[in-house]
Amino acid sequence: MVNNKKLIQWICHTATEGAMKKAIFKSAARGSVRPIESADDIARIRQSLVNKPRDLLLFEMATQTGVPAEHWLKLKVDQLITLTPGDCLPLTSKGKYSKTTVVMNEILHRSFRKYVDEIKPLAKDFIFKSRKGNGPLTLASVSRIVKGWLKANKIEGHGGILTLRKTWAFHAAENTRSTLSQQNGSRGSDYLRPSRMPTRQEVVYKELETAILSGHIRPGERIITEEIAQRMAVSKIPVREALRRLEAGGLISTKPNCGSTAAELSKDNLKEILEIRIHLECMAARKATHSKIADLVNRMNVYHQQFSSARAGNVADELLQSNKEFHHTLYQAADMPILLNMIEQLWDKVSPYYYILFRQSVKPNPVIGIRYHQEIINAVKRKDPDGVSKWIEADLTDSTRFVLSIFDEKNKAWLFKEQVPTFPPAEKRR
Repeated sequence: MVNNKKLIQWICHTATEGAMKKAIFKSAARGSVRPIESADDIARIRQSLVNKPRDLLLFEMATQTGVPAEHWLKLKVDQLITLTPGDCLPLTSKGKYSKTTVVMNEILHRSFRKYVDEIKPLAKDFIFKSRKGNGPLTLASVSRIVKGWLKANKIEGHGGILTLRKTWAFHAAENTRSTLSQQNGSRGSDYLRPSRMPTRQEVVYKELETAILSGHIRPGERIITEEIAQRMAVSKIPVREALRRLEAGGLISTKPNCGSTAAELSKDNLKEILEIRIHLECMAARKATHSKIADLVNRMNVYHQQFSSARAGNVADELLQSNKEFHHTLYQAADMPILLNMIEQLWDKVSPYYYILFRQSVKPNPVIGIRYHQEIINAVKRKDPDGVSKWIEADLTDSTRFVLSIFDEKNKAWLFKEQVPTFPPAEKRR
């Protein structure tokens, strides 16, 4: 053992290539690094990072995903800003982790929102931005930061960033349902639960939901189980399970001996939904004017710029997605989760019509929405609940009026010219 140690020291001293030295010490370090097994130790680290939102998010990213740091260090704010729990993180890499799907869980989402609210980063900033420049932290910097946490909390015998990956691996291997909850170090149901791969049924459900909400499966169009199964290279069982979930959510309807069809709305339905949306969304918007205005305006401006760019390029899908994010950013600031859920359900009901109708070429798409968005932002800046309510109602009313005007067009052949949705095999999405 002594001889080996001396040999390593001699090689490192005499080697002319820095890479050789790094490789030897890296190999030696991997063998000695241990995971943090104690829930109490994990709790102490988390508590010590409460007032350091970037460091807390770094800790969560490492311990919740298990993905090598070099992959998530490249993430930028705008890549995560629209994600909600259950969405896949945009972690792209080469080699061993290139096909790994990692899901944004509740803990990671809360930590990211805390980071955005307190740090107020720019959309194009690296999330783990170095304080010495505009680039991301280096692996060496991250390891020094982690070692600092461990030393401050008197947790000895551990290394740097590799310690956090081994901590994730340890708890995943133990298959623990929980190690620690978010608060007070008590046992909980989700703290270090390993991020799991989505099942075939979940993949099929997400693909069908996206196709329906984006209008690629048109309202009233029949959904044939066998065809979906064949396109996605799965059996009929996960397709049937996905269809049951979609029916429960009101996105499809199923009749005996007739099969499933995408939910369909009439003009009267759209008018009724508009009336309800005006009431609910104006309520949320008025409430949002009492929130942290500067941060809210910054986030709304990001989506307003995206909306304006999509309008200039006439990119329908990006236009409608940025419009949704603009409105929902405002409504989320109301901090009324039940109200927000009701608003989102109504958006889902009308979403297919907006996506299809904004792709049509029968009538020019309206451009006045850009002005409405700017007026909404101005009212929020003034903390003017009446003003923001006025412009929200105008925006909703005019967009619905445009949709209804298309319904009145005699030539509706465009409705049937949509391309058949292409579903990737479930295996490739997993």
